[in-house]
Amino acid sequence: MLNAHGPGSVQYEITHNLPYDQTTTKETLTKVTNINGTSDNTCKCSSWLEHWKKYGGGSELPKWCAEKGCVQKPEAGAHVQKDSTADRGWYIVPLCSKHNAETGKSLDVSDSTKLVSANVSETCGKK
Repeated sequence: MLNAHGPGSVQYEITHNLPYDQTTTKETLTKVTNINGTSDNTCKCSSWLEHWKKYGGGSELPKWCAEKGCVQKPEAGAHVQKDSTADRGWYIVPLCSKHNAETGKSLDVSDSTKLVSANVSETCGKK
């Protein structure tokens, strides 16, 4: 598993003010771009979602899509790149079908979502 948010990542915080000033929470987000035309890429896992789970995402899929504020179920392991950084590596994040179809679009991903390497020579294709 790679560090999800290394030097050069675009991160920012959002402050959530809950009703009646009960609690204030902060969430760190990372901007990523959904990469166009990557559905033909394959790995030895049964799917890119399984790849995400196996190589650092966790034993279970998250309840929601990785895009901030989306409450749809993740259905695809989407290929993304970090925005505005020298790191041009490809990563996998769990997205719903709507956000996975929005190729070339910048997304806000919660800091709690792991960016798992899509480089199969470092993961499931490693000999």
